[in-house]
Amino acid sequence: MTAAPEIRTARLLLRPWRDADRAAYAMLNAEAGIPRSDSDDLIDCFNACRAEDGVSYAAVERAADGAFLGMAGLALRRFDAPDQPACEIGWAILRAHRGQGYAAEAARGWLAHAFGPLALPEVTALVAPANAGSRALALRLGFVEAPPLPGRPDIVYRLTQATASALP
Repeated sequence: MTAAPEIRTARLLLRPWRDADRAAYAMLNAEAGIPRSDSDDLIDCFNACRAEDGVSYAAVERAADGAFLGMAGLALRRFDAPDQPACEIGWAILRAHRGQGYAAEAARGWLAHAFGPLALPEVTALVAPANAGSRALALRLGFVEAPPLPGRPDIVYRLTQATASALP
């Protein structure tokens, strides 16, 4: 699979990580209690996954001024069990930029890529039970709650290509 191009939405650029993003991404992760060293490791992992899989979590940039807003993207998963999700979507926006629809816009951009060029049959979102905002967003995007994954505390949401095509 070739690397996904930058994805542009009405207000956002969903793009590969740059070294200049490390400090801003560390701020986002610090909001969740993740240390800087782990944050840097995540960016390295995202870049490696993008090189191998063609997609990964990406930086979310406001197109108007280049401000770093957070991250969103797709992660291909490789599980032994056939009922495990093949592709996961995720998003996280800096607290200062929440409530402006950026996470929804970024997720819609990635879903269009998943169900368009990638022709994936399904995308899964794994959301922490305490994350009411992401749970609500998953439902607004058309995801439906699915059975839990063994050994995972997350709430599982699934969206099929057929369901997504029927959404307004």
